[in-house]
Amino acid sequence: MKAAGVGEIHLYITFPRIISPCFYGIDMTTYRELIGADHTPEEIADEIGVESVNYQSLENFIKATGLNKDQLCLGCITENYPTPLAQEMADEFRSKFERGIDESDRIYER
Repeated sequence: MKAAGVGEIHLYITFPRIISPCFYGIDMTTYRELIGADHTPEEIADEIGVESVNYQSLENFIKATGLNKDQLCLGCITENYPTPLAQEMADEFRSKFERGIDESDRIYER
């Protein structure tokens, strides 16, 4: 990465890239709503008109919480959910999203 010059914008985000919906209380419920679901950080930077988008790594995020990985729900950033029903819903809707089938409602309302 080149050094930041005048007018260059580099975004630093203190959370890993969100790639999957949350079923546990955060209202981000479809893959279509999430730019990180199908765009790399480089593609996101191009899309929003900045030089770079830099996310906190999963490892550093976990370390910053002071908790163990198994004490955290990381479904929205790993697509590995802590409950079987959420995992089943995510897998089904990820498959539909990848096939271009439009999500017409919130996943958890099905």
